[in-house]
Amino acid sequence: MKPRLPRHHNRTFRLSLQQRWAGAFALLALVPLVLGGCGGGDDNEPLNTSSRSNSLSSLFRATVSVGSSSFPDTAKYDCWVASRPSQRDEGFSYISSSEIPAGRGMVVVYPQNRTVAFAGRNTLVDLEVVFAESVGEGVGRITDIGTISAFQRTPVGASKPVKYVLFVPSGDLARSNAAVGTLLFVPVTTPRN
Repeated sequence: MKPRLPRHHNRTFRLSLQQRWAGAFALLALVPLVLGGCGGGDDNEPLNTSSRSNSLSSLFRATVSVGSSSFPDTAKYDCWVASRPSQRDEGFSYISSSEIPAGRGMVVVYPQNRTVAFAGRNTLVDLEVVFAESVGEGVGRITDIGTISAFQRTPVGASKPVKYVLFVPSGDLARSNAAVGTLLFVPVTTPRN
C-alpha cells in the first residue's frame, strides 16, 4: 500500500501544478505577439497614412502661432491636434512628405506639464520639434527646440516638463524665428487625460 500524503500537501501540489500550466499557456499565447512585433509585417508593404490607427481626417485642426506677447502672429501653422493618449502616442507616425502641405504641422497637447521624449521610429519625414511649458491656458513658453530624423530611434526630449509639443517638417521652423523663451499660442482646450 502506498503512503498517502497529508491532505494539505496534495492541495498545494495541485495548485502549484495549475499555476505552472497557466504560466506555460500564457507564454504560448504571447509567442505570436512577440514574433509578430519583431518582423513588423511585410517589408515590401509601404508605410503611409493607411498604417495609422488615428486617421488624419479624424484629428481636430487648429492654428498654432509662434511669437512674442507683443507680436503673437510671427508665424502660424495649421496643425493637427493630438490630445488623446492614442493620438499623442502615434504622433507624426506614417505621414509622408506629400501629405504635409507647407505651413502644416502637429501639436501634441497634454493635460498639464510633464516630462516627455519622442523618437522618429515610424516617422517618414525629418521634423523640427518645439517643446513648450504652459504659462497659461493655450499659451506655452518654448523651453527646447530639437530635430528628429526619419526613423530615428534615439529619443529627443525636453529639459523640463512641458504641456505643448509642436512638430513641423524640417526647415519650416526657420520662418518663425522660434527660440527658447518665445511664446507658443495653442488655441485648444486642455484634455482631461
